[in-house]
Amino acid sequence: MKKIIVPVDFSKHSYYALEVGATLARRIDATLFVLHILDLPHMALDDGDTPASIFMLKQVKKRMAETLKKPYLEGLNVEDEVVYDQPIDYISEKANDINADLIVMGTHGASGSKEAFIGSNTEKVVRTADIPVLAIKNRNPEFEPKNIVFASNFYGEVDSIFEKFKAFANLFNAKIHLLKVVTPNLFERTPYSQKLLHDFAKRFELENYETNIFNDKHVEDGIIEFSRLNKMDLVSMGTHGRTGLARILNGSIAEEITNHAPLPVMSIKVKEQKSSEAVLFPDVR
Repeated sequence: MKKIIVPVDFSKHSYYALEVGATLARRIDATLFVLHILDLPHMALDDGDTPASIFMLKQVKKRMAETLKKPYLEGLNVEDEVVYDQPIDYISEKANDINADLIVMGTHGASGSKEAFIGSNTEKVVRTADIPVLAIKNRNPEFEPKNIVFASNFYGEVDSIFEKFKAFANLFNAKIHLLKVVTPNLFERTPYSQKLLHDFAKRFELENYETNIFNDKHVEDGIIEFSRLNKMDLVSMGTHGRTGLARILNGSIAEEITNHAPLPVMSIKVKEQKSSEAVLFPDVR
């Protein structure tokens, strides 16, 4: 049985994600696993038996019960869990424990409120999760993406994860828009870029697709601007999931897109490559 995990903190953004998760679960006949992490760093929860912790846990479970009564969950196979005093990594760990196929999370982006626990931590889950993460920023009551951007350098590194993106697009009979952003610092000759895109499409036997080369100052800006100009429904891409110093030095385009793009963003972690020629957006000369 397929499983989709949706963390909720009872904010509107987490409910946007839950509604999309329900739509996907209904389409693929999946179990929806709804998770709430009770984050109370200012309270001494000890072993969970203090009056304060017992009261808060009772209140949260009441809200969870109310959440599970939402009309769009009717008829679905839904499981739920409430845990407290757990780090954000628990979401990725739980997804692995229950063999989930997808994580759907709400996010408010860089300019949104910082009050929501889930919304402010979605980028961390994008970084740590071993399975696809779908970030939802706005309400999508009829989630039906028909035009999906797949952004990459198409150097071969994303080959190992593209079948998952392709399967997702096929669920909606969506058109895949292969996108390569060329910047001054990552310059490529157009014939070379075109060959990479066409070879990629041929390798994966794509039918409903088109290739696109877009010029911009920065890769992130190019992806967002292309998606806006062409009225895309969803952005998809691979991410290294770097942490620590590697993340500080190299950054994460997937996290930037998740944070700034107004569209839903799907990301999948790819394995880090030792070769300097096999990176998501290398310095091409």
